Amino acid sequence: MNSDRWNTIEDLYYSALELDAGERETFLEQQSRGDESLKDELLSLLASADRQDSFMEEPAVPLALEVLRSERMGMVGQTIGRYRIVGVLGHGGMGEVYLAHDPSLDRKVALKLLPATITDNRVRVLRFQQEARAASAISHPNVAHIYEIDEANGLNYITMEYVKGATLRELLKTKAFDDATALEVCKQVCMALAAAHKAGVI
Repeated sequence: MNSDRWNTIEDLYYSALELDAGERETFLEQQSRGDESLKDELLSLLASADRQDSFMEEPAVPLALEVLRSERMGMVGQTIGRYRIVGVLGHGGMGEVYLAHDPSLDRKVALKLLPATITDNRVRVLRFQQEARAASAISHPNVAHIYEIDEANGLNYITMEYVKGATLRELLKTKAFDDATALEVCKQVCMALAAAHKAGVI
């Protein structure tokens, strides 16, 4: 993502933050000028700002902005541990996810990195590791498998099963689900949640 877009995100985020919650969506609708992805990203950041992350004892948004600023595309072609990064899959409040190649097994994997900008915060690193250990306890077809948690080149990472396909959000943007499809998706989500709960992950 280029610096102009980052500047737009930051400017609109801090402007919207000063408004009452009920006025924010109208403001962003006007300012995003039809850019739905921009509006959605800002609404997500604002929703995070309204929730204090008690584990970290600070709002999630400053962390999210740190993650967003990191040079995602600059990682493509680099090697982390034995994994060669070949593309960007996504990002979230606690890390960035890349498509990588595992040469030892000749397979694609998803590599979740804790950004270098926050690896000096022990609490965040421990939370990242805790997330991996918790997820590794879940064994279910609807939950991505955790292969490894490690550190290389000063970066902490989780290696996960790569599942090819569109996200649910992407699918819903293309068409509405009929009742049967919606029920099937909900059923699969509930089964995955039940497996997580059975493993002690709430």
